[in-house]
Amino acid sequence: MEKKSTRVLLTTLVCVVCVALIAVVIAIFYYFIYSPPMPEDNTDTYGIEEINAEEYFQEKSTVVSVTPINDSKDIHNEKDATENFSGRGFDNLSIITNYDMDGEYYDDVEISTDSSKKHPFYKTIYISSTNEIWVIMEINGFVFANPISYNEQSQGKAPVLISETETIISYANQSGVFYETIPNDDEVTVITVDRIDAETLEKLTVEEIDKL
Repeated sequence: MEKKSTRVLLTTLVCVVCVALIAVVIAIFYYFIYSPPMPEDNTDTYGIEEINAEEYFQEKSTVVSVTPINDSKDIHNEKDATENFSGRGFDNLSIITNYDMDGEYYDDVEISTDSSKKHPFYKTIYISSTNEIWVIMEINGFVFANPISYNEQSQGKAPVLISETETIISYANQSGVFYETIPNDDEVTVITVDRIDAETLEKLTVEEIDKL
């Protein structure tokens, strides 16, 4: 999958090798779930105009819904996002955001546990007891899990994403909208589970994901 102008999560992990591994796989995955890649002749902002985002998702997926950020009732503030992650067993982890509600991008910023400030996107890294690496994301209040360790070694035609529904949420920051989509099979393979939490991910080893 071509990767243009993707922002890669680089968070302190147990070793430099782990960081390098995560960077490669996240770049592949964020190509779809983050804002679509911006044109090569535009290097001032991250994201693309709405018409291009619409064309991108129409080509890469089945679009289920499009929600302007100001119309969403599901966006969590920093305090609620922290509680959402913690309630799923992802506690004592650094939760990062990159966007404000106006779509302005900034480098990784750790959120506060008691702030009422809202953001469209949050993420954290979870390492299981078997040292398998996951990136957990909350986008417009919905939670997804990217199995980094699995995607790095998989020979499948598309990266895997764990979701609680058959759809995923992507954020186009420059147009300020969320896209709910069903990705094409050659773009992202969506595996559904009842609930994304630490207990579930502990069971979803590389070997178990291969069986799904």
